[in-house]
Amino acid sequence: MSQANETWLPLFEFQDFLYRSYLLEPSVNDPGGPVSLKDWAKGKLACGQATRSGTDRYTVHGTLALAPGVILAVTLEGKLSATDVPSTMEGEGACLEGPAAGALYRLTGLVHPASSTSLGAAPVASIRGSVTAMKGAGGSNMDLARQPLGTVGAFIIVSLGPAD
Repeated sequence: MSQANETWLPLFEFQDFLYRSYLLEPSVNDPGGPVSLKDWAKGKLACGQATRSGTDRYTVHGTLALAPGVILAVTLEGKLSATDVPSTMEGEGACLEGPAAGALYRLTGLVHPASSTSLGAAPVASIRGSVTAMKGAGGSNMDLARQPLGTVGAFIIVSLGPAD
């Protein structure tokens, strides 16, 4: 039986994930009014197996394919959390080769389990958080979608179920 102080390990492996990011755009004419969303990026995330780092952390590596030839190497790290509570996640996605080489993004968010975490691990259902454009390709001062460096947006990563 699970106890409140037990932690769970997010299971990323054997799943395909959809990545979507959005720019949050406040109304120019109504600063206190509604905020609209504009698509920023879309892609597929594939990860290996998460491994424990010490007693209360995990690390996972993968790739985020945004477009043909635009693939980011992704490293995610997080703090394991109590049973049935979302886990934290911080990471980076870096394009290491091709026309987008040098592009770098920082991710911060919460990892939500797909099922009960009472056995100490659970498949990942989604990750929700923020993404920041850190470096442009080839030293550019713009990111891959022509947004200024430092731009922050929202992202969601959703499991599409078992990998093909």
